[in-house]
Amino acid sequence: MVLSQHAQGITRFGPKRSLSMDGGTVELKLIADWGGRMTVVLGVNQLDDATLQTIVPYMERVAKAGPGVPIYPEPVSRVGRREYQPVQLWHERSIDALQESRTVPLDGILRDARNASLRSAVFIGTSAETTCIMDSAAQLAYGEQTYVELTVTSWGQNSSAAGWGGQAARDWGRINAEAVANHAVTIATRSAQVSAVEPGKYTAILESSAVAQFVRWMPGAFDAYSTLSTEATPFSVSPHSSRVGRQVFDPRITIRSDPDDPDGGFYPFSSNGYPVGPITWVSDGVLRNLAYAPEFGAMMGKSPYSDPPFSFRLGGGLATIDEMIANCKRGIYVNRFFDVELRDAKSGVVSGVTHDGCFLVRDGKIDRAIKNFRFLESPWFAFNKLDMIGVPRAAALGYTPGAQSWPLPMIVAPPVMVRDFNFVGFADAV
Repeated sequence: MVLSQHAQGITRFGPKRSLSMDGGTVELKLIADWGGRMTVVLGVNQLDDATLQTIVPYMERVAKAGPGVPIYPEPVSRVGRREYQPVQLWHERSIDALQESRTVPLDGILRDARNASLRSAVFIGTSAETTCIMDSAAQLAYGEQTYVELTVTSWGQNSSAAGWGGQAARDWGRINAEAVANHAVTIATRSAQVSAVEPGKYTAILESSAVAQFVRWMPGAFDAYSTLSTEATPFSVSPHSSRVGRQVFDPRITIRSDPDDPDGGFYPFSSNGYPVGPITWVSDGVLRNLAYAPEFGAMMGKSPYSDPPFSFRLGGGLATIDEMIANCKRGIYVNRFFDVELRDAKSGVVSGVTHDGCFLVRDGKIDRAIKNFRFLESPWFAFNKLDMIGVPRAAALGYTPGAQSWPLPMIVAPPVMVRDFNFVGFADAV
């Protein structure tokens, strides 16, 4: 049984239209399984006794009569007391922002844009959630979390001259609205005159926001079943083996999940209520762990169990964007990516477009704004072609009405400088 309550406030402000939406949901998800047979899942928002007394026996009958036979041994932690890591994911300043989302002082955020004769759009998202998971053995997992995100997009009379800035955090007090607005205005101002540069392989300097979009499909590759049984991830090795213990990325790359990460923390339990602690997936570029679901983990003799990393921190160096630009003979600076989609799970290749700020770098300086590219590249290729890597920070992934759920899982990512990044054609994106 999973009982969740979610409240969110969304404020969008633009030159032609403003929108403020507050909403909330309460949902009870009932899950019934019987050995290895079909799992029955039903979500309801009616929590009265009569409804539940009708639904629960029905689900049990369907689960017992479902197809299949038990193929996995019982997970070893099905019984016994579970201990969960203490976390701090709930912040009252974010709750205050949620309650006051319609009165956020937008004028201060947009002042620099007006002074530069730019138009701007602002997105302010605030979210609060509680989740409780209980199983038939009365094991209880409970968590609560807040999330906030601020993005600013600025553009001039030339519609191709656009800039974007964004920040995300658990605590609204950590959002620096002035810095977000300044970044968007700076990028838009520099993009006033755009020219074309031929697509091809360039050294790419990617901001943290671009890296976060680039790697957001990566967590699924850490799933042990997909890696070992179906051999459908870049970590797979035939027959039915993996690259655990092998070098998969540049030695400077570390990927780690920690429920109490101050920037990218998450509930200290998996979707089925099993405890989840800090996990190092990759260190020094070497694959260290895969994520084993309870039943598959029991069959393979693996414990503890976990989901693929819902949220993760990609580390790490100390280089700044300015240092990367200064050390680049000829390359492309990318402020962010957009419309990133997984094209091939086996290689990890994704495609997308540069967005809201793309510049030619020449002889250690920003040379000029250029037309956007479409790219086709894999993190598994790119992270073996690193020149420099910076300090990770929580990345805002933005909000597109109707295109995705919000909020998305948190990703803490660094800026990077990558050789031979594959820009395959021009894009009509701004």
